[in-house]
Amino acid sequence: MDASLYTPSKQMRMMTTSLALTSSGSFLVQPTVKITSRHTIDPPILEARGTGALVPNIDEITPRQLKAEIMHLRNDMSLAHQHLIARDGIIESAHATLVVQNIFVEKQSLALNTKENPRPKNSTKVSMEGKGRHLTGSEFMNAVEEAGKAWENQENTRQEKRLWKENAKKQKEELERWWKEFKTQRASESAEREKLCQWLREERVRVKDLPKGPSCVLKADWMKAAIQDLDDKSDDNNDESEEE
Repeated sequence: MDASLYTPSKQMRMMTTSLALTSSGSFLVQPTVKITSRHTIDPPILEARGTGALVPNIDEITPRQLKAEIMHLRNDMSLAHQHLIARDGIIESAHATLVVQNIFVEKQSLALNTKENPRPKNSTKVSMEGKGRHLTGSEFMNAVEEAGKAWENQENTRQEKRLWKENAKKQKEELERWWKEFKTQRASESAEREKLCQWLREERVRVKDLPKGPSCVLKADWMKAAIQDLDDKSDDNNDESEEE
């Protein structure tokens, strides 16, 4: 290949084609693929340069030795040429690594920008049913207005769900607190009853005449009754506010 035709743009196209054929770098050159945290690139490979050519020591040598030295110099020149080719390859590899890293950073910046600046959720589709419309036509204006009302209804529904979840969370926390207080009270009453029963047994009171302990209450049943009480209180408060 002619060296004059081996331009940077041709090198870029060759590198892009090579990247597209790899499994680890194809996402860098495919615009439809979004970069995620699972995408990584290989770390750069740092290569050291080769040693320099040996410097001959020419000093009063015979023709035979001179011929041998010339052959030795030819070998050194060939070795220097190999070193130059290797150095050019290292430089080219380093440049390609920088290009790959730059592409990766650009796609990563695009992904972060898309995540940090999402599109507004209240955007209205102006092309209804994929067909052209007159922007000032009554049909189009009515469709846009209906789309806006639909979005407002969805937003109100989402807001109601958020409020319901917050209230349900607060109610659950309050019920848990009440249940702990109820268990503490039950434990205190059981301890007092045990002391009373112990004293009555010492007074030779028959077992059947001892005071009965409180019945066992399941948490699910207690929670159901407590929720019903809260609902009744809420209804009573609403009725009082309406009467006022």
